[in-house]
Amino acid sequence: MILEAFDNSMLSNYKRCPKYFFHRHVEHLSPYNQSFELDYKAQFGVAFHKAMDEWFLNGVPQKMDKAFLDIWIKFEGLDPKEIRTVKNGLDILQKYREKYPLDRDPFTVSPEHIEVGFACELGDYIYCGRIDKVVKWKFGFEGYVVLDHKTSASKGFLNIKPNASLDGYIWGASQLLSSPVIGAYLDQVYMYKTKTEFIRELTQRSAEEIHLWKMEVLDWIGKVRLSYQNEIWARNTSSCSAFGRDCEYKILCCSTDKVMISELKKSLYEVKEWLPYPPGSITETNHI
Repeated sequence: MILEAFDNSMLSNYKRCPKYFFHRHVEHLSPYNQSFELDYKAQFGVAFHKAMDEWFLNGVPQKMDKAFLDIWIKFEGLDPKEIRTVKNGLDILQKYREKYPLDRDPFTVSPEHIEVGFACELGDYIYCGRIDKVVKWKFGFEGYVVLDHKTSASKGFLNIKPNASLDGYIWGASQLLSSPVIGAYLDQVYMYKTKTEFIRELTQRSAEEIHLWKMEVLDWIGKVRLSYQNEIWARNTSSCSAFGRDCEYKILCCSTDKVMISELKKSLYEVKEWLPYPPGSITETNHI
């Protein structure tokens, strides 16, 4: 079945490697070895996001800490670098509250604008996403802004403009609100063993920039459709060892023996469908 719904992760995977996209989003293969232990980095981010939701919803430190612990506690002890721990997590939350008191934030948050999901028509397709928060800006200008939380143990090179993910959030929020969304506010936390660095950055988008994003997304979707039609999912071999590790599907690309590939799929992978808009995980709505 040809896909009709897309999100930024899916399109990023196609840009990374069409063959990767095929295995993950067409065959729905997910490696068995993506185990509980290997998931701890992502879950620390999930725990932090839940803590942020609680903080902006109620502003109660104890509830914020509990929201973090409820998610993270079962992963405690898994980080060999001892950066992602209960102690560090609670320390980061306390420092965050001290650095960014709610009454000094340059924006206001409404409860219905926390963890906002969208699935909106884009051309002949559906583009989906999940926004951390949509906030109303109150200093310097008036309007809505997407608030996006990010946590990392490595500062790296985060491009805030151009950024297809943020562009998509800004567009999606504007569709739900039926009102202009001026840009995005990145709320970044960089965690190190001996210190924590907090950075907030505002990035704005014009109508022309969002239009360019829309055209590029539709162009990439067109390339995905062409791969379907031609039944050709080219291997991007420069991505086989990207991110400092082997691609999850590299072993499947090392052989042309169909029987062997079939056996490898049975023994190493499970079928786990990627849902760009997981039902029940976020509020399904066409408006806010």
